[in-house]
Amino acid sequence: MLNTRQEQLLNLLKQKKTIAIPHLADLLSYSASTIRRDLILLEEMGLVKRDKGNVSIIVTTTKEKHFKLRNQENISIKQTLAQLATDFITDGSSMFLDSSSTVLQLCPLLNNYKNITVVTNGIEVAHSLIEHTACEVFVVGGYAREGSSGIVGESALEYIKQFNLDLCIMSCAGVDHKGFTDPSMQQACTKKQMCEQSRLTLILCDHTKFLNNYKFNLASFNQVDYLLTDQEPSSSIFEAARQNNCEILWPH
Repeated sequence: MLNTRQEQLLNLLKQKKTIAIPHLADLLSYSASTIRRDLILLEEMGLVKRDKGNVSIIVTTTKEKHFKLRNQENISIKQTLAQLATDFITDGSSMFLDSSSTVLQLCPLLNNYKNITVVTNGIEVAHSLIEHTACEVFVVGGYAREGSSGIVGESALEYIKQFNLDLCIMSCAGVDHKGFTDPSMQQACTKKQMCEQSRLTLILCDHTKFLNNYKFNLASFNQVDYLLTDQEPSSSIFEAARQNNCEILWPH
């Protein structure tokens, strides 16, 4: 999670857009070395860009956020969604898990079940499963994208095609009345293939993603069986789900 100083830095950049790095230390009353360490972290998260002594804010509405940042956002909500997903899991279940930070919260909960088989394209997801559970874990091979913790590419798609599993549990970056979207074409294609190889598809999506629309479609409502969320969605999303027999579940 970002500390108060780092949030101040980001808020200042949102106002100024671009600032000379030496000037930042003066404006925020911190040492140059402290600001430099903050900028390195924020750049790794994909929030800022340093260039020739200046630093600029990066607008992320159409770009996939760095996994480190996503993994720190809305943790309690993600845990709630993960708990909802456990209603569909029984001993002996087989499932695809995507590389999302939301699905990562489900991993420790799988230790409550026996004989679980998981196929995942998530590096952090695989690590959590191996560390915290006795699941049988298959890790998709392919290209590891910088900042995403997800393995994608043509070889990943071919590997996924070998399986026919009970569940696909995944997240998305946006959902509106047209369906579910992602800013990465490769991630969208990987999730779409997982969906096609599963008997039941669950999408875990918190309310902050409602009515967001990104470039690449990963699923339409008629391809998804359940949308698990934390709040009642907008009427347009609710109606699109109803017309396509996609059930929406949230804590009441």
